[in-house]
Amino acid sequence: MGRRRAVAPAVLATVLALGLAACGQSSPVGGALPSPSLSAAPSEEPTEASPSSSTAAPVDELAKGSVRHTVRSGGLTLVIDYSTPPPPRWASDSGTPLQVSVQVSKDRSAKQKIYLTRASVRSVIDDGNTFLPGPDPIVDTTNINPGYLVSQSYAYIQVFSIPAVDRGAQTLRVDLKVELVAQVNGKAKDYVKQSVTDSVRSVVTG
Repeated sequence: MGRRRAVAPAVLATVLALGLAACGQSSPVGGALPSPSLSAAPSEEPTEASPSSSTAAPVDELAKGSVRHTVRSGGLTLVIDYSTPPPPRWASDSGTPLQVSVQVSKDRSAKQKIYLTRASVRSVIDDGNTFLPGPDPIVDTTNINPGYLVSQSYAYIQVFSIPAVDRGAQTLRVDLKVELVAQVNGKAKDYVKQSVTDSVRSVVTG
């Protein structure tokens, strides 16, 4: 009887230890593993989709008939004015006149003479799926040397007739490229050449 009473507490202690170890899920390195937590059920509420860029209103810089761009490139500042009879009707069979005015200044030498030797425009349309280049560029090349003076309050002004675009088009982009030469100094007849590009965007109407 005495032997049985001595064994029972030891067995009971062993069972309690095993039970406590099972509850704590001791790791091999002696630290207690975290008990699995109840994760929240995934939300069934649909998330609101953010508006895509394709649904944004198209840019129409010429809705009021004119817009001015200031372009800085290679130490030059170009002030470019675009104008057309408002609202522009790019799908008109007769084409649409677009007047372009370009005036240039040298950032660090306002008195340096700058000349324009060539200007070209090309239309690119967006039909909602892709961008489609229009006809060949319309080019105006100077026939005087070194070119048209576009600095010191002088400006290049030209009217380009933009060919009619398809009535299914949504927007029109007109790309402008000008080629410039500038005197190295007032005495030497040496010039440096620089090309600058710009674009204007509009909505296609009939």
